[in-house]
Amino acid sequence: MKKIVWIVLLSLVVINLGVIDYFVFFGGNLKNPDSETIEKVVIEDKIDENLVSRMNGLEKEIVDLKTATKSAGEKTSVVTVQNKKTSHIAYLPISGSMSQIAYDWVSVPGSKFNFNKANYTGLKEIKFESNMKLLNGNGMAFVRLFDLTHGVAVTKSQIQTDYQNDTVVTSEPINFMDGNNLIEVQIKSLTADSTVFNSGKLIITSEY
Repeated sequence: MKKIVWIVLLSLVVINLGVIDYFVFFGGNLKNPDSETIEKVVIEDKIDENLVSRMNGLEKEIVDLKTATKSAGEKTSVVTVQNKKTSHIAYLPISGSMSQIAYDWVSVPGSKFNFNKANYTGLKEIKFESNMKLLNGNGMAFVRLFDLTHGVAVTKSQIQTDYQNDTVVTSEPINFMDGNNLIEVQIKSLTADSTVFNSGKLIITSEY
């Protein structure tokens, strides 16, 4: 019994000594649990603030990069507005008149005029129009334009009719040579009937 009591007492002494040693050797380094918690929260708050700041900076860099890439990839579109062209028709009267039986071309007195196609901006086509008829109506009456400057007939200017009544006949689009040219009207018929030229004009179509 005594032995058991001594064992218990010895155990208590050892435990007390252990507790005293713990506080002696380690007690100075122990921290108040509340202080430790506060410090941990402060550190965590500091880490969170740095992380948020860094994330904000990265987001701004990404936005700036996307904007720069988009600007570099975009091409400037140049829209060219073209004014719609419209047609304009001008008439150049041709004077003179004549009634003649002629098996070859003869000049109509007073029908000469000067013409330069360069005077017409946006020139598209020119046609020759004549008020004419074949007197008595047997055969065919012919009228054309002749370029006195170059000594040749104006291309595609010849027109004809076999009507006895005055009629307006229009040529295909004709072609004048370049430059300022002196032009006249010529007529003929292939029978003993007369070709009658009453008047004429040029129909000049431009586009601008």
